[in-house]
Amino acid sequence: MGSGKASTGYPRQTVARALAVLVLAGLLYPAAASAHARLARTTPADGAVLVHAPRAVAVVFDDTIRAGSGNAVVANSSRSSVLAGPAAARGRVLTLPLEHGLRPGDYTARWSIVSEDGHRERGVLAFAVGRGSPSPQPVLTASTPLGTRDIVLRMLYYLGVLVAAGTTVFWLLARPLLGARLRRPVAGLLFTSLLTAFVGASGLAADAAHGTRFAHVLVAAVLVALAGAAAAALAPVSAPFLPIAGACAIVLTAAPALAGHALDRDQPRIVAPALDLAHTFAAAVWLGGLVAALWVLPRAARETWERRAVLRRFASVAVVAVCVLALSGIGRAATELGPLHQLWTTSYGRALLVKSAAFVVLLAVAAVNRTLLERRSPLFTRSVAAEIVAVAAVVAVVGILTQLRPGREAPRREVGTTGLVQQHLDEAGRILERGQP
Repeated sequence: MGSGKASTGYPRQTVARALAVLVLAGLLYPAAASAHARLARTTPADGAVLVHAPRAVAVVFDDTIRAGSGNAVVANSSRSSVLAGPAAARGRVLTLPLEHGLRPGDYTARWSIVSEDGHRERGVLAFAVGRGSPSPQPVLTASTPLGTRDIVLRMLYYLGVLVAAGTTVFWLLARPLLGARLRRPVAGLLFTSLLTAFVGASGLAADAAHGTRFAHVLVAAVLVALAGAAAAALAPVSAPFLPIAGACAIVLTAAPALAGHALDRDQPRIVAPALDLAHTFAAAVWLGGLVAALWVLPRAARETWERRAVLRRFASVAVVAVCVLALSGIGRAATELGPLHQLWTTSYGRALLVKSAAFVVLLAVAAVNRTLLERRSPLFTRSVAAEIVAVAAVVAVVGILTQLRPGREAPRREVGTTGLVQQHLDEAGRILERGQP
């Protein structure tokens, strides 16, 4: 059922889309090209008073880490650096080499690492050299504020993933009724959403620490989104490309679970990733389906009864998606939070409360929309647009949540030093005893 243009060659609009994919790939991808690590011990300990000057500061974690930016050791009196070289990470140990023969006085060390899930962590400790010195206080800070750029990129990434996957589900639901008329509008929406996911993932990958699980998943997401966008660009003139684009969109919903908190060492190995995947896919069905209802139906449905029939099919699936979204969200909150008070005493808990409040509002708007649909009210379209904006706001909160340390990890506590962790502690001790950085 191709057009006259398809018989003589690809239409200009399709060629322009394909070129846009290639240009963005060339501009963004070259720059892109396990879990939360928790502090186990530092040597010297925070507040320690040492008789002899150490040759290095060793910071030990319970998981593999990489050196981040901002590592420093300074003399408190002058704020001058006493580092003898760059910080180095080996396995679970971060080592900050010190100048030989530190003079008596107080010193502050700031450590900075990147976990396997891409989270950047910082901390400070103070130590003194010289018998009888009072307990020192740190003069450096170790804040890791939320980056606006990172939040925006995560929003683009998540919105692109959710809309693309939801559009695919909407296409599968509407295809028995609307058939080939869906191809062009669905392909256009898939192209736009997958390209949005590509831009967001590329920007995040450019900032991610190389070699981490987070970086590996993002690079894979960039490639899948790029392939899907290219397939969607070609779909209007070649029908087999549309299922390929849809398959890429569905595959992308696994990326957030593989890159985020769900694979942390302290999370249930199967339950947490399964809940995360269900949560992401349910959100995609809801948000992407709403966007597709506003964009695709007016361009594909010729009769009013067709639109209402498709919307009723989607509404039935959306109800299930909302239930899955709520249950999986409760399950993930239970695995990420400890005592109940962490809901209001931690940044993660407070962001979760904001997300939950927005979700309750969404449920009310969705109920209104279903009523308007049944009554055939002209206000239905405006109400759906409001629902989309509300879902996008929830996605913005998710962009913040993914940067925050889970509530159960908020309290500063010592981690048991058994097994492999103990081996790294012993290794750090031997390094300091030998006087090697």
